[in-house]
Amino acid sequence: MKRILHTVLFLVVVSLCMSCGADIEETITLDDQYQGTYEVQTDMIPMMRSMAYQFAVFAKSADGNEDEGGKIDSAKIEADIFKDMPEVVDSIIPLHKMTKEATLSPEDKIKLEKQLKMYMKGGKKSGQMIMGMLYTFTSIQDLNELNAIMERNKESSEDSKLKQLSGNVSYTLSGNTFTRIYSEKTKASSNEENEELLAQMMFKNTFYRTTVNSKRKILKAKGSGLKMQKDHQVVFEYPMKDYMDGTIKQDFILELE
Repeated sequence: MKRILHTVLFLVVVSLCMSCGADIEETITLDDQYQGTYEVQTDMIPMMRSMAYQFAVFAKSADGNEDEGGKIDSAKIEADIFKDMPEVVDSIIPLHKMTKEATLSPEDKIKLEKQLKMYMKGGKKSGQMIMGMLYTFTSIQDLNELNAIMERNKESSEDSKLKQLSGNVSYTLSGNTFTRIYSEKTKASSNEENEELLAQMMFKNTFYRTTVNSKRKILKAKGSGLKMQKDHQVVFEYPMKDYMDGTIKQDFILELE
């Protein structure tokens, strides 16, 4: 695939890349002083359900029983997914569990521990297992700093696949115009036809969705994938496969009151 995930998702990239069958929700919330939060999350249950179903299909095929017995037992798959799951999950994931702290400078480590929260919440009761990250920023410059930290961490990593993560995001504020520009940097190469087929299967009917909530009224909104605009909220929606291939632009321009 031409592009892997947006570098700002680095800390949850493994989980989100595995989220076949699940939408990814990106939310930027701004107060009237342009402070706020940046959040990315996905429900892991669709991934687990899809993987379990594909394994069941494979098992039937391997046994030569794909035409015997008809349908896959979806009820059993569902029961197995939630069998050992707690009723309620609400956990914070420590920074060192998601990244090698050695690749972070002391300053970056302190900043992320203070402003970034990685979490898992849901459980059997809700039928969800949401995994995500929430970053609190004090200015648009501070929002950009999150991406800069991810870039520095990526470049210092020994993981060759991580270094293939492509793209760089920049947020700007000029007057009351809030802009996001996504620029391509490197391409993650793929020479395997099977990988392309797997991607089509994983990301079929799934979307990458960007929501911007603003305390200031949103007067105008421009950008590909614009799905909805209200006074204080805009939503951009992109087919996951197109997003992963890098065939869509995620730039937007919002003119605020």
